[in-house]
Amino acid sequence: MAKRKIKSSFWRNIASLLMLAALLTWVLFMLLSNLAPRRYTLEAGQLATESIYAPRDVEDETATAIARRQASEDIHDRYRLDALVGLLVEQEIDQLFDNCNGAVQEAMTWIQTHPNPDGSLPGLHQADAAFWADVRERYLPADLWGNERDLHLFICTQSPSRLESLRIRTLQAANTALAAGISQDEMAQSLRTMGLDLMITGFREEELHISQIILAACMAPNRILDVEGTEAARQRAADAVEPIMFLRGQPIVLADSIITDNQLSLLSSMGLLTTNSQQQWTLTWGAVLLGLIVTGLGVGYLAVFERAILSRPRELSLLVVILAISLLLIQLLCRINNAAALLGVQLCVLLIAALLHTRMAIVFGVLLSVLGGVVCSGAQGLFDVDMQLFFLAGTFSSMAGVFLLNKKLRRQHLMLAGLGMGIAGALGFTACGLLLGQSFATIMTAVGVSTLVGLVCAVLVLGSLSLWESLFGVVTTMKLLDLANPDHKLLRRLVSEAPGTYSHSVAVANLAEAACDAIGANGLLARVVAYYHDVGKLTRPTYFIENQMGSENPHDKLSPEASARVLREHVTLGEALARRHRLPAILRDGILQHHGTTTMAYFYHKARKANPEGQVDPAPFTYPGPRPQSREAAVVMIADSVEAAVRSMQDPTPAQIEEMVRKVVRAKVDEDQFFDCTITLREIERVIAVLLETLRGAHHERLSYPDKGQK
Repeated sequence: MAKRKIKSSFWRNIASLLMLAALLTWVLFMLLSNLAPRRYTLEAGQLATESIYAPRDVEDETATAIARRQASEDIHDRYRLDALVGLLVEQEIDQLFDNCNGAVQEAMTWIQTHPNPDGSLPGLHQADAAFWADVRERYLPADLWGNERDLHLFICTQSPSRLESLRIRTLQAANTALAAGISQDEMAQSLRTMGLDLMITGFREEELHISQIILAACMAPNRILDVEGTEAARQRAADAVEPIMFLRGQPIVLADSIITDNQLSLLSSMGLLTTNSQQQWTLTWGAVLLGLIVTGLGVGYLAVFERAILSRPRELSLLVVILAISLLLIQLLCRINNAAALLGVQLCVLLIAALLHTRMAIVFGVLLSVLGGVVCSGAQGLFDVDMQLFFLAGTFSSMAGVFLLNKKLRRQHLMLAGLGMGIAGALGFTACGLLLGQSFATIMTAVGVSTLVGLVCAVLVLGSLSLWESLFGVVTTMKLLDLANPDHKLLRRLVSEAPGTYSHSVAVANLAEAACDAIGANGLLARVVAYYHDVGKLTRPTYFIENQMGSENPHDKLSPEASARVLREHVTLGEALARRHRLPAILRDGILQHHGTTTMAYFYHKARKANPEGQVDPAPFTYPGPRPQSREAAVVMIADSVEAAVRSMQDPTPAQIEEMVRKVVRAKVDEDQFFDCTITLREIERVIAVLLETLRGAHHERLSYPDKGQK
């Protein structure tokens, strides 16, 4: 027996390892099929024999660079006005007019100091060469005013007020031109424009000539090239050009066309050329490492928190198949829309929650969101915005789905969870879309698709649950609720053919469910197992005391061995009856295990009493087992024995009830009935406490009501 058990455990472990290896292989295959597309051996100028399509969104760097260069060249040179030039021009104009005034003052001084012999003032034309040489040297240099005596004479004979008026008009003309800005190339045209403006002011030609000489000498360009501003403007124009993209599925090279250098560059950037060996190995090892990390985290979670599933190949295979199908759905649907690809994550979460465990669902939902994000990576390659959006929306959906489910899962809960997952995903896409500045149409498309996908997911799960149950032999909460319905054929037979057994089963169910809930086990499963654990008594209902109703006990006419055989058969016959009615394997196991390998003490002692001198073999008086394999089965065993024992007591006190309960449980422990399950002594103590609380309430002291005749 021990060798058979070790051998069975060995093969279960081998099967689990093979399934985990298959899951890792599938994950790596899906990653590599998305990240490492087919590669080609091509050269520029070669004729393409087939069309090559972009495996993902990629930027056409050459076309983008050309467009940005053109946008930069379209920006003209930028200029700025130098305010300091205006100040310097104004100072120089003032200085030259001051020189003219100085020449006038010098001329007036000479006239005053050189009168004619008759005492009259001389004309300035009478001044000698020494005077003019001094004036030119001090006020009217030849390099500016030339050597024309007439011009010098005209300046020296002007009144100060007239020169001041001319100075003001000249400054106005200069400031007007400088305010508009003058470049070096525009200087000549600007001087002509200022000359024309001065002609309409009423000054004489000689006065205008003075002004033009001064402007020509003083004016300077104040509109200078802004090198930094020009470069910044050109850079902004280049940056404003959106990248020119080749979208996933768009042809890069068409069949029967000549391959260009730009196309080769695009193919190389996407790793589609055989010359990209380094990039290919990088992707391969990166995908392998990512697959190992994600799969390792999933297996680590199972090993720490769900260790039992690793020893149950059927449930483990169910988990592997769900993950494989979900990942395949993501791979297929992401080609349509990333929001549609959420169906894979949501289907995984709802199926695991309904068929296995809700806590397991959220863990694998998050891990699948990571893999799905890699598969859905778009324009910027791995770890781009598409991956981040999918991961966040998938995580939000997973958490919302699990939060909206509970242990007593019903069909309406699944629909509500599907809708909640869709809304959570939609909110995730909306929040990220707003943060990323996506268009309203893009956000609304993701919202609509995500919500619809959630509802579709719920419908798919509801429609396929019975198929999953039949293929993998698992029992969902909804299936348990259906089996707990009193209208089930076997339960109706118990009510009509073995009412005492039915009453006992209901009492055991109440005790077992309360105890399982207290220790974190599946209370609903324990209740349903308790409903059916004694269906084998339907073959001979009157051979069991709860159905005799005070009639003759058939065991009084049977030998202890025959009576023990009847009791043993109610276990095996019950399992056969459950199989005929297609009850799930977990219920059939509960029927076989509810007595474990305990000894039928009453008939065993009766046999020993009948044969005091001989040795009585205990084997015929031992239930066939096996011992309880789960906490739920262990609790049902305890509740079954405790309920029957306490029911046999006459008006028990709370102390007597506790003594009986502990006696029954101690007997089970002494017979090693809990050796094959994971229930702990601490949990057994908690079960005892819950059973005592429930039984004391059921057997509380009642008032004695007086007869109607009493006063």
